Amino acid sequence: MPEEVFLDLVKQYQAQIYQHALYLLNSPEDAKDVTQETFIKAWNSNTELRLETVQSWLLKCANNLCIDLLRRRRFQVPLTMGDKVLRVLCAAFLGTSVCAKMLVIVTNISNIC
Repeated sequence: MPEEVFLDLVKQYQAQIYQHALYLLNSPEDAKDVTQETFIKAWNSNTELRLETVQSWLLKCANNLCIDLLRRRRFQVPLTMGDKVLRVLCAAFLGTSVCAKMLVIVTNISNIC
């Protein structure tokens, strides 16, 4: 597929792919990433793409990327310094001195990032 044709496809379907990802992920940043990754995969597979089915291919690809991201999110636990429950659990299972040391480490890592 020539580059000009591919760029036309991006212009034609970018908003639709983004809206689909945003609906599934409820995160504008993640939806942008999925949209971009979808078109990167499309470009890398452009010899296999057929113009008659490209819309469904793009939507299926975006859908799969969203599902993968949602699966990864499921195993992520947000860690915030203001989380009192986390502090109580940490102190209960590890002791207050270990918990205090861990919070210092987390604070230092947060400041670096």
